[in-house]
Amino acid sequence: MTPYLAHRFFNRPIALDPDYAHGILAALIKPEAAIVAEDNDYQECLYDLVDGVAIIPICGVLVHGHACWWAGETSYSSIEAALVAAIDDQMAKAIVLHICSPGGEVDGCFELADKIYEMRGDKPIVAICDPYAYSAAYALASAADMICIPRTGGAGSIGVVAVHMEMSKMLKECGIGVTVIQFGDQKTERGPFAPLSDGAEKRMQNDIDILGDMFVELVARNRGISTDAVRATKAGVFLGAAAVENEIADLVASPQEAFAELVQQVNS
Repeated sequence: MTPYLAHRFFNRPIALDPDYAHGILAALIKPEAAIVAEDNDYQECLYDLVDGVAIIPICGVLVHGHACWWAGETSYSSIEAALVAAIDDQMAKAIVLHICSPGGEVDGCFELADKIYEMRGDKPIVAICDPYAYSAAYALASAADMICIPRTGGAGSIGVVAVHMEMSKMLKECGIGVTVIQFGDQKTERGPFAPLSDGAEKRMQNDIDILGDMFVELVARNRGISTDAVRATKAGVFLGAAAVENEIADLVASPQEAFAELVQQVNS
């Protein structure tokens, strides 16, 4: 297991679709199953300009910072840089967030969603799911003026999760003993060398609940719906028309149809 990756995904909140999260966690436990980017000179493209519309790709796992540690991830900083450039680009009459992402890290997500929300009114911002926007990716999509989803696409997973990895049994079987010297009773309570205490689990749950409430309030503000309506989704995912019925998307259309409609509107 790569310690850097384990640090970013275990024992801390993530806004990632659970099915995808399980795959990543399995890959972290068995590194040979992971597809790790080897090109340290990997450069993220800001956006494409097509018929007066800036298309910003939001693909793969969403991460905080610039580190390239997985195949095909997108950093929040690159999305922000693309948005700022597209807003300033006189050739860009509208902006598309072209999303195919299961979500990712909580760090940086809500702040970027706030910035997208604040950009409303400068130029039309449309989120196009191609085919899905889950969890942290949905948080970003919700900040757009409109969300379009294909009939077989998905949106939602408005929730936060944390996975605690406990290694004491494995270490014991390997004949490894760990002694932790610390100051402060809670200093290492979420560490991997012992089972979670009841108090530690409650404190982790409290953190998740706080972040979950923040997520709900953010989506409710962005979408102009009640927090009760957002909570009623129970962090579920919704396909096509069901996403529109539950007020987490606006239009069922293929990505091509949604883009063509936007181009026509801004160039008419």
